[in-house]
Amino acid sequence: MLKVINITLLIIIIMLLLGFSVLNFKKDSLVTTRWYCDQSKNSFISKAYSEYSNITEYMIFTFSSEDSFMIHEYITVEKSNGVISPVEAFYEGKYNKKDNEITLNFDRVRLVKKVQDSNINKSYQDYQGYSISYAYKKLGNKMYFYSMNKNDVFDMVCYKN
Repeated sequence: MLKVINITLLIIIIMLLLGFSVLNFKKDSLVTTRWYCDQSKNSFISKAYSEYSNITEYMIFTFSSEDSFMIHEYITVEKSNGVISPVEAFYEGKYNKKDNEITLNFDRVRLVKKVQDSNINKSYQDYQGYSISYAYKKLGNKMYFYSMNKNDVFDMVCYKN
């Protein structure tokens, strides 16, 4: 009888541990989530960008597995004279996540729609082979990305789909 009770208790403890680990995993899992992010850049100091007044980026982040991500980005480039041109980019890569840190490794970049300015096109194509590390925090339907190298040009807030 005592043997049956011990085995039953052991099974209950194992089930509880498995349950807690699954709940903890799901709490911070990005798998199969989609996030909408946007950024607006202006006041450029580079001579190559002096003719532009604003660049607005709308991104859809999709974390398709434990280590793969995709980003579909819609960009609006506005010149100082008010002319607006659309750019569209698609990124694929791998990510590593540990605690509240995530590194995005951009393996493939494809410009679906380009502008006439090769500097703009190149600035998006240059992400291929590049990695960006973030500290991130999820709060409800929001996820905050903070650049690990203290470069706020990459900081952003995203909203869950």
